Amino acid sequence: AARLEALPLTQQQKERLVDIVGPECVDENTGVVALEADMFPDRNHNAAILGDMWEKLLREAAQPTPADPPEDEPELGAEGRAEGSRPAGGARRRGAQAGA
Repeated sequence: AARLEALPLTQQQKERLVDIVGPECVDENTGVVALEADMFPDRNHNAAILGDMWEKLLREAAQPTPADPPEDEPELGAEGRAEGSRPAGGARRRGAQAGA
C-alpha cells in the first residue's frame, strides 16, 4: 500500500495509476492505494509478486499516453512540422532552383 501524494508522479500520472488499478483499490479518504494478491499459498511469494506488480504499475503510470505528446518534443502542426519550423530544404518556392 502507498499514499498517492507520496508517489513521485505528476497529478496526471497519479490519475492514470488510479485508472489502471481501479477506484476500488484507492481509499478516497486517505488516498492510499492498496493491492492484494493470493496467487500463492505462501505470504512471501504473494509479497514478492505484489512488489513486482507495483514496480510495473508505477512504470506504466509514468509512461506518456499515445494522446499525450512527450514534454521534450514540440507539438506538430497541421502539416506535420513542429510549430514555427520551416519545411526541409529551407523556404524555397516550388520550381525555384538552388543557386538561382
